[in-house]
Amino acid sequence: MDNVDKIELQRAMGKNLYEARLRAHLTQEELAELAGISPSYCTNLEHGRKAMSSVILRKLVDALHISADSIIFGNEYDVHTLNILAMLKGQPESVLVFIENMVQFILAEKDRYEKEHREEALL
Repeated sequence: MDNVDKIELQRAMGKNLYEARLRAHLTQEELAELAGISPSYCTNLEHGRKAMSSVILRKLVDALHISADSIIFGNEYDVHTLNILAMLKGQPESVLVFIENMVQFILAEKDRYEKEHREEALL
């Protein structure tokens, strides 16, 4: 990877970090405190002026409860799914089974609702 690519990646990751922080309703100071970094370093990361090590990336995604992919790739991947996976990581088996059942129920209800409304529209 040449220097231009590194700078572009640094800027893209900074933008993705900024957007993730806003979605989490955190100030730079709050995120910095949660991640154990200085507010000025957080600012420099968001502006793409500094690169983040893998250790700092891990601290940031843990503080934001998101996946590292959402910082590295942004919206190129399904960020919502990745974020849900990150939130579920480390949960006990009983919680995962409960959540899986709830998601299946919600999706089945969504399908039933959509089918009913399609049928009503045909009448």
